[in-house]
Amino acid sequence: MVVVGIYVGSQLDPDTGSIAETFDALSQELDGGSQTPSNVNDRVTLSGGGDGETRQFTLGGGSYTVRTEVGNDCYYSFTLRDPSDGSRVKSVTSMSDVGSSTVSVHGVDPGTYYIDVITGSAPDCPWDQTWTSS
Repeated sequence: MVVVGIYVGSQLDPDTGSIAETFDALSQELDGGSQTPSNVNDRVTLSGGGDGETRQFTLGGGSYTVRTEVGNDCYYSFTLRDPSDGSRVKSVTSMSDVGSSTVSVHGVDPGTYYIDVITGSAPDCPWDQTWTSS
């Protein structure tokens, strides 16, 4: 455990800022200046019934627990993609038996994504997937 002490009196200029602004600036410095997008969800739920691309969603970055549930004896493949160019970011999971699977996905950069889903060969291949930050 790391404990950091800060003497606010030496950090605060009474003519230019408040204590909250001082702590915000200090927090950004300690975090390397990175900020999480304001529209980030810690939990994203997606569902579908076959091949295709999911709706776009925003992740704050880091590690995620991904629970996938599939409903028929189909082949299922789930790939996290970047909507700006369609490039593969991470292969998430693949399944071929009815049931559920939970995997961890690490090293996700903050940003907007979609899942590219490939299913087959049954005509009806329902699935649900939930991303939860961990």
